[in-house]
Amino acid sequence: MRFWRGHRMMKSTERIKQLETRIAELEAREKELDRREKEVKKLERMIPPEAIKDWPPCYPIAHNNITKDIPSEKRTMVRIAYYLWLHTVICLVWNVVCIVAMWVSKGGSKWGGLFALALVYCLLGTPLAWSIWYKPLYKAGMRGKSRHYMNFLLSFGFHFLFCVLMVLGLSETASAGIIMMIDAFTENPTVGLFVLVAACAWGMNVCIGAFLWKYARDKWKREGLNDTQMAAVATAFV
Repeated sequence: MRFWRGHRMMKSTERIKQLETRIAELEAREKELDRREKEVKKLERMIPPEAIKDWPPCYPIAHNNITKDIPSEKRTMVRIAYYLWLHTVICLVWNVVCIVAMWVSKGGSKWGGLFALALVYCLLGTPLAWSIWYKPLYKAGMRGKSRHYMNFLLSFGFHFLFCVLMVLGLSETASAGIIMMIDAFTENPTVGLFVLVAACAWGMNVCIGAFLWKYARDKWKREGLNDTQMAAVATAFV
């Protein structure tokens, strides 16, 4: 009987030791997992937000997360810029449609060349507007650095002038604007309506663009725009 009790006690002791060893192993694994998780989070913090591609959601090719990246007091400014970029893309696409409509209505090799020019506007203007003026303002809203604001104000000035040219509608520039609209209505009212929509859209782009330029300039000024930088922006297009 004593032998049996001693044997049971030895087994219990061995089980306790095994459990203690198992617990120690689990604790060691937990510590290792915690250490690795901290390293992963540290590496994630080291990766700049621009390197994370999350836009558009269907096929991410760029980074654009206004809610996460931009402080609340600057989100309105950046959202206006984003919607203006989308509006610009729509304007460029519709401009191509109007040039095609004019080509079908009037005919002639001249309109083939203007169609090619309008297509260049659309294919190059979309990524250029994103990289040249939208992303600098996005970075200005995210980091608040003066050079980003200045890059936006200068580059957006060229976009503004381009939109003014499109509103005018000189046929030689493949712009569906006021002059082309008048020409279209004299021969084909349906095409004239197409161009009227384009002219109004470009006009809206100019108005929103003027508002955005002033909005960004005022925001920059409140954050510490110095006189030298202000003079450079003011005289850039004089």
